[in-house]
Amino acid sequence: MMYTKVMKIIINILIKYIKICIGIFDKIFTYSGKIPSLLLLCIYILMVFAFAKIYASMPANSFYHSTSKFEYKNFNSDADSILACIKKEITKTYKEYYKKGINRFDGWLIDIDKLDVYILDLKNFPKEIYFTINFSTTYETFDNNPIHNYVSYTIRMPIYERIIIGDTLYSIITRDSSGFTNQGDLSDVPDIKVLFPFNSENFLPEITVFPISLELYYDIVSIGEGFRGFPSEVSGHFGRMLYFSAGIATSSTFGDIVPLTQTARNTVTIESIQMIILIGLFLNALVNDLTRTVLSKIIKNDRSK
Repeated sequence: MMYTKVMKIIINILIKYIKICIGIFDKIFTYSGKIPSLLLLCIYILMVFAFAKIYASMPANSFYHSTSKFEYKNFNSDADSILACIKKEITKTYKEYYKKGINRFDGWLIDIDKLDVYILDLKNFPKEIYFTINFSTTYETFDNNPIHNYVSYTIRMPIYERIIIGDTLYSIITRDSSGFTNQGDLSDVPDIKVLFPFNSENFLPEITVFPISLELYYDIVSIGEGFRGFPSEVSGHFGRMLYFSAGIATSSTFGDIVPLTQTARNTVTIESIQMIILIGLFLNALVNDLTRTVLSKIIKNDRSK
């Protein structure tokens, strides 16, 4: 008997709660019917952009992008910028050490301004990255018959083997033997230490050190993280999150972007619920707009008769 009474009380409370909710929603839909449907549509679209902005401002590990590494246009643009900065850092260190851009090493003439840096390889990130440098060098012989060589080195740059002093990061680099090509008549060409001459009491003489700015280092890490699926610092991030927000708003996401943190998941849930309500309000207002239009035409026709 006691159990039956408790169940009746619970059922009565639920019925009252449902009636209250129905009344609230009835008032909402009645009022929303007076709001122009076009206004609700504009609010719906603005909310897609607003949530995209919120997603884009979240921490880097909030979303995983399974297809980001295939965004060649954005990655190539950022990689070109990073490679240009690497070349700038190499040239800067070279000229600061030798006091000029053109120097001769054991008969080999090198013009550092003609150095080219290309191919940023991120496949081993976060352990290391690789970039390729090439340069042309001329060897002056005694018979005034110069020998021209075109040399290409692949440089291994570890991400965590470094020392930070102030705003400068000192990376201990090595030459990847598998990435060496020499198109010329002589195999005995200048070593990479000639191009990376930085030395100090903090490092052993046999170590090749490449000093770069912390800003460049963080850019390298950012593009590496983007390649791994966290492209928050790679070009086009707002566009990615706008695509994701539009997918949530229209229930047409493809699973290529996934929220990882609880904050991100909660925000996605809020957008989903909010957009469902907005769609309902919009359809209700649209029906009321059409109804008013039809009724006004009927009344107008009746009066004309």
